[in-house]
Amino acid sequence: MSDKDDGGPAFPVSMDRYGDRNEGMALRDYFAAQVLVGFGTWTPGVDSLATYSSLECRAKLAYEQADAMLEVRKR
Repeated sequence: MSDKDDGGPAFPVSMDRYGDRNEGMALRDYFAAQVLVGFGTWTPGVDSLATYSSLECRAKLAYEQADAMLEVRKR
């Protein structure tokens, strides 16, 4: 885990039937997931196959975009 600001919960906090808090996914993870949806089938890099390195590159780009979104949101 990192110390990076995750934006808090992406969805309203709820209580489960046992009275425990359920905060769900962090806003940072939600933003990153939405960025991946926007990528669609685009794969960065020179190869046309989804190799481990290109998938890792896409994931890093998604979190970089999510971090930028959180920064703009703070302003």
